[in-house]
Amino acid sequence: MQFSEQLWRAKAAFGKLREGVPLGGERVWPGLANDLFVAHLSIYRFFSRFCGGKSVLDVGCGLGYGSYFMAFAGSRKVLGIDIDERAIRFAKRRYQAPNLEFRVGDCERLDLPAGAFDLIVSSNTMEHLENPEKFLKAAKLGLQPTGSMVLAVPPITNEQLLADNQENPHHLSNLTIGEWLDLFSGLDFDVELYRHTHPAWQELDFASYQRSRFHDTEFLFQQSEREGLARDQTLTAVFLLSLR
Repeated sequence: MQFSEQLWRAKAAFGKLREGVPLGGERVWPGLANDLFVAHLSIYRFFSRFCGGKSVLDVGCGLGYGSYFMAFAGSRKVLGIDIDERAIRFAKRRYQAPNLEFRVGDCERLDLPAGAFDLIVSSNTMEHLENPEKFLKAAKLGLQPTGSMVLAVPPITNEQLLADNQENPHHLSNLTIGEWLDLFSGLDFDVELYRHTHPAWQELDFASYQRSRFHDTEFLFQQSEREGLARDQTLTAVFLLSLR
């Protein structure tokens, strides 16, 4: 590892400790705008296309930066929930707005008032659940009849990608794109599928701690078919779900 990379890594670790954020895991740290953070922020920028004037639930909000982004992107109100109390403490302290709230909550034990939300979003959380179907059923009850969900997951399209995700101890439900689509269809959702990509794909380094030279606005979200995700390079698979 180069000395400059070691310095960036140390800076990130110090920032987390100073803010009471635990080290390790897959939590994206907003204190350092590296390639990984910028790519994740771009997902929330995509979510924001659908949040104008709406009541939004951000499931697995992590440290809260995405909920905050949507609160200033025209949402009527945003509620971010995460199972980690330390993450929610950080989010409440760092990100404040009149239309923004954070709560500790278990995504697999949601108890939402019927029709409480116009939009439910989740970025890279579904793969961390043991039973994503349980979450989807509860979320469906919490949606307005005209509501929608936007969910981002790893794009598992072949055996190698499946094996890679299965080796990740944080990923508990490693569904393929086809399995996700079957699950959504079985719950009576209409689905639009998007591939998340970047023009300079080969230059992205998600393991690096150095500040990114890219911006979240550069990432692309292209509507696709299932075969398109298997054929073309895809950072994340994004599903737009609408109630039938």
